[in-house]
Amino acid sequence: MMQKDPAARARREEQSARLDAFIRRALDEGYLRAGIDAAWARTILDELVDTVAHRFPDLEPPQAADLVAATLLNGLGAT
Repeated sequence: MMQKDPAARARREEQSARLDAFIRRALDEGYLRAGIDAAWARTILDELVDTVAHRFPDLEPPQAADLVAATLLNGLGAT
């Protein structure tokens, strides 16, 4: 689809750049543990976004974004 629709490819690239920036900022500002590989963090973020989009389609976008960010930054632990 991306090869046939330049507008879709551009939207995907823009979204990807925003997610890269989110990871860089989280690392730079200490929201992720020191030593976490940016590529690993981005992979986990991508999987969280994919999961919330496909398995929880009834969530409103702001709720979905909050859930993804909280899970990435805080995990599922009690502390």
